[in-house]
Amino acid sequence: MKKTKINCKTFIKEVTDYQNRIFYSNRGQCLYAAGLELGVELTAEQVSYIHAVMVVSDNNLINYGMGFVDIPVRLLFTMITPFSVNCYVKSTKIAQNYMAGVTDRCIIPLKDIILFKSKYIGKCRKFAILKEFVKHYFMAQYINFESTILDTTEDWDFFKPAKKGFGFENLSRLNSLTVQSVEKAKQSKFVFDTEMYSNSKEFIKENLTVKHTGRINMAALDSLNNTLSFIYRKDSRPQYPTSYHLQDSGRVHTIGGCIQLPKWFRNKFIKGVESSNVRVEFDLKCAQLLILCDLLNQPKLKEKILSILESEGSIWNSIGSKTSYIDKKVKKIIVYGFCFGAELHSLPFLANREATKLNLNSGTITKKTIESCFTGLLNPLLKAREKWLANYKTINIIKNKENQVVENALGYKFNVTKKAVEFYNESTNSKKANSTKIGSQLLAFLCQGQEQYYIQHLIANHVNENILMWNYDGFVLELSPDKVNAVINHLLSSSLAPLEYEILTD
Repeated sequence: MKKTKINCKTFIKEVTDYQNRIFYSNRGQCLYAAGLELGVELTAEQVSYIHAVMVVSDNNLINYGMGFVDIPVRLLFTMITPFSVNCYVKSTKIAQNYMAGVTDRCIIPLKDIILFKSKYIGKCRKFAILKEFVKHYFMAQYINFESTILDTTEDWDFFKPAKKGFGFENLSRLNSLTVQSVEKAKQSKFVFDTEMYSNSKEFIKENLTVKHTGRINMAALDSLNNTLSFIYRKDSRPQYPTSYHLQDSGRVHTIGGCIQLPKWFRNKFIKGVESSNVRVEFDLKCAQLLILCDLLNQPKLKEKILSILESEGSIWNSIGSKTSYIDKKVKKIIVYGFCFGAELHSLPFLANREATKLNLNSGTITKKTIESCFTGLLNPLLKAREKWLANYKTINIIKNKENQVVENALGYKFNVTKKAVEFYNESTNSKKANSTKIGSQLLAFLCQGQEQYYIQHLIANHVNENILMWNYDGFVLELSPDKVNAVINHLLSSSLAPLEYEILTD
């Protein structure tokens, strides 16, 4: 959780401690190794700076080495220190002096590794990562995977219940379902099967290999290595996840840990506390599409989807053109992005990026793939969504004299007017006036809030078993064999939305 006040006497020590955690993490050590390959011995502060550029690149959907990203100085400040953005605004002198030093110690000296463009009035400075540096970084990730010697988890306390992190500062303002759900989740434990992990290198390598090239998927390896930094792997003692954080929409997540692991990995290595127990995974069934039908007033389509679920058990064979095959996993990526507000022109890039991360042998996802996915069943939803988004162009929101604040199913608020003004004032880009970005964010906020209402209602009121993993629209429970059927039947009948389950095996 980011600190909200700066103490002048302890500022430097707190920043140093924070940056050392990044430096000694898996990513930090691989960045350091990449720097040595180019003849640069990076400091902890410089590693933290490069890490920040990588995180912003991820959030802006820019692959490393493939383009520039805008980073406001206040955002860079909060990413390389333990302090919030508000600290930069309120404690101007110490924060600004520090960031001036970052320019001298990091930005300028590393200009051959992290390219940057000069600042212009009204615009943020832009940063990009050198391709050759990225190549050495990924090679360091691969070497560490091969040797399995890098384990930087010493500083974490994995054997105490998880704490509530960012977003849980004022519990009285939160929906009681959120608080009750997290109270249960943070007391839950899981076991990492160290013995199986140490003997499964070929299994892991096979799942990280791109089928048609025979090469390791470096992006997937990078993600896996960094996620494992938050899991204790030296023995198989029961451990807790790291702290839980709350997103504005009410979504709960952890930094690293089980929630970030790919399914093929967690199903094999994340086990229950009792070896004789059974793992059962529960997921909301087609929830995002059904939620979107409600939000966009499409009752006939909702009825049709529910009918297909009842008769066929799955919706995915009914989605898309009958003459153009699209893999079910690719359809899921496209549909989830669509439901959470992704603009149509961005969907091919987003889908390709996610497919690469999941190591799907899907081929290139193009504009035609997207169009094919929304031919037929989902076409009415596509038209309704685009019409809905058109009402939320930035300039239309700003011109509306009334301050528009929208609540989602959990009661969390989205200030549409404030978001639009901030977005419009970030830069002088003329395209922002007609952008529907705020509408996309609002749609995601509403969809995620409804999804979390369903899940948090189920966990808070009907789950009493050990939660091995909570993954946004689902969770994995550890059940004793004699309770499996009873718990499954109870949760299926108690869920406010269609629910499916799978009994997991190694």
